[in-house]
Amino acid sequence: TYTMHDAPGLEPTEAGVTMALLRGALTTPGHAAWAAIVGAAYALRRFGRGRTAARNVAAALVLAAALHALF
Repeated sequence: TYTMHDAPGLEPTEAGVTMALLRGALTTPGHAAWAAIVGAAYALRRFGRGRTAARNVAAALVLAAALHALF
C-alpha cells in the first residue's frame, strides 16, 4: 500500500495532501469510466450478435473491478 513516506522528495504532510487532492479530483471521473466499461459491455450484449456476449460482460466487470482496486 501507499504510505505518505513513499513519495520521494516530499515531506509526509505534503505527500498526504498531494494524495488527497489527486484522489479527490479523480474519484468521480474514475467511477464514471469504470461504469462506462461495464455499460458498454452490456450494450454490446443487448444490441450485438456475438455468442461470447456473456463472457464479454464478465470480462468487463473483472476489468472495471481491477481498475478500481488499482486506484
